[in-house]
Amino acid sequence: MPLITYTDRWCKWNSPIYQDAVKRQSKSLNFTGLYNGEYELTFVFDDLLFRLNEYLEDNIKDLHIIDHEAQIENEVYYTAKIEGANTTIARTNAIHNGAKIDNRNYKSEKMVKNGFDATKYLNLIGGRITEDTLCKLWNIIVDGVCENEDIRGSKYRNDDVMVGGHKGVPVDDIEPLMKNWIAFYNSEKLNDYPFIKAALLHYAFETIHPFCDGNGRTGRLLLNNYLIYHGYEQVKAISFSAQIDKTRLSYDVAFHDAENEKVQLDDKVVYDCTPFLYYMLQTMADTVQLLKDLQEEIER
Repeated sequence: MPLITYTDRWCKWNSPIYQDAVKRQSKSLNFTGLYNGEYELTFVFDDLLFRLNEYLEDNIKDLHIIDHEAQIENEVYYTAKIEGANTTIARTNAIHNGAKIDNRNYKSEKMVKNGFDATKYLNLIGGRITEDTLCKLWNIIVDGVCENEDIRGSKYRNDDVMVGGHKGVPVDDIEPLMKNWIAFYNSEKLNDYPFIKAALLHYAFETIHPFCDGNGRTGRLLLNNYLIYHGYEQVKAISFSAQIDKTRLSYDVAFHDAENEKVQLDDKVVYDCTPFLYYMLQTMADTVQLLKDLQEEIER
């Protein structure tokens, strides 16, 4: 595994207490070549991130998924629930098995059906993403349930959007930033650290916010897809969204903490998204541990 710059402990860049550590930390930044706006995304590979990454690499492949279809249903249910769908696991199971959408709860159940259709589409196209396949995936996800139609655009949104206090990048920046994002997704860069790369991809996608609606559902599917096609097929039957749903406040805090870690180096300004990487890798590790505990209980 090629070396990336390592340090023992990350600390906030504006911390008045750890200024000596901050100076050392500036020499430990890992530059990704991935952008979510004007500035490049970086991260600090410290002991905590190392241990989380190591845990995931060592444990996720040992999972023996007992009910593969149920886990897929969990992921579809929870990723829709995060975005406001009001349905049940039982109805999600019924829709998965061909039940018609109940028009009395059309939007929520259509979000669920779209989730299954989008998952099937990703299984067909494989591990590489193009602008065309990305836009087709998004169209499947928002089919019949798209909000903000007035700024939909032919590919990406055509006006500004605010989500939870976060403003997506300006419209004119979306296409070049997404070309950079797609190139990074398909590149070899950081493939030896797939969980870190998956979290970086998710963070960049959500901060760019390329579409008028459905960015969260699309971004979570793409995170899973990247891992599935880089050696972790077990992710097909793991619901990271269930754990994200349980820890939404922590997700929002980590997201905004990373946005606030703007670092002035000698020659340029960068964003340090280490706080978000902590959150995402911890969330993935907690999900794996829950499944391991369940597996051990069943096998006893």
